[in-house]
Amino acid sequence: MSDSTSELIFLIKKGRAAAFALEVQTLVEQGETPAIEGATFNKKTINKFHFKGIDMTNVAFEECNLSECIFEECLLEGTFFDNTSLMECAFIGCHGEGFALDTCTIGHSSFAAMQLTAPEWSDTQFNDCALSYITLEEPLLERLTLRNGSLEAVTCNLGELTHVTLRDMDEPKNLELNECVTQSCYVVGDDDVIPEGFSKKTGRRRTL
Repeated sequence: MSDSTSELIFLIKKGRAAAFALEVQTLVEQGETPAIEGATFNKKTINKFHFKGIDMTNVAFEECNLSECIFEECLLEGTFFDNTSLMECAFIGCHGEGFALDTCTIGHSSFAAMQLTAPEWSDTQFNDCALSYITLEEPLLERLTLRNGSLEAVTCNLGELTHVTLRDMDEPKNLELNECVTQSCYVVGDDDVIPEGFSKKTGRRRTL
């Protein structure tokens, strides 16, 4: 691990967002790609970090709380968020293979202009999130709930979707599935537009 990588990881763990941004700027001016490759962050609170152009290969966030963080044009190669909360965060122009979300809660966040291969998202809730202009190649999406957010130009190719629920989503809601396998995927709420492979649910519970 290089000295610059170690320094960036140290600054994140210490919560020093301003110093991190300065270090990233210095590395870019020197012609280097900022990297935190292989780092693990466990039970950390990470606020107001701007991860721009960062190589995040095999980085793990475990039981962390992230808020007001921006991930811009980052390499999310094997990047893993496990049992982590993300609030008011933004992912913009990121790409990579194997970006994983497991047992996460994501609120008031946005995902835009992303190209992801073989992402694995499971047991995760997206609340008031906007997903736009995203292409997922061979995704595995299991037990996801998207509530009160929007989908615009989101495309899944050759994927598997199981127990994915779109609940009270706002317009636009443009989800295109190409050669995907779906099972127990539902739209809940007063929606007239039902994506292919999804079924309509009223959301009402039966009273005995």
